[in-house]
Amino acid sequence: MERNALVESRREDSWVSAGVLIGIVGNIFSTFHLAEVFSDSEVVNKPLGIGGNFLQASGAYIATVASGDDFRSLAYIGGMWQFYGAGLQGVSGFLQRADLFDVFGSWIQFLGALFVAISITKELENE
Repeated sequence: MERNALVESRREDSWVSAGVLIGIVGNIFSTFHLAEVFSDSEVVNKPLGIGGNFLQASGAYIATVASGDDFRSLAYIGGMWQFYGAGLQGVSGFLQRADLFDVFGSWIQFLGALFVAISITKELENE
């Protein structure tokens, strides 16, 4: 029975790692968008920003759900807020004059990251 628990734990860790990696790739895309690395053309940069935000949202969702945290925990709530915030930012890329969605999504994502950071800090203090 211990072996099955170990295999299941590794599977969860793999999904969490995959979610984190997807989020990192999304951050890179978003950074390329903001820094106009490839071009200063909106035609090139806008899809990078939209795609980056949706990758961040997907990564946050996968990592949060795969973590196995209780859905009432601060870490789970923070991860889902990051998912919603990045998703709002992604949607704002498709809308005209959607600055409010972008700003609101940024703040939701920030608060989610803050909740996760507080949760991790509490875990480290308890060790």
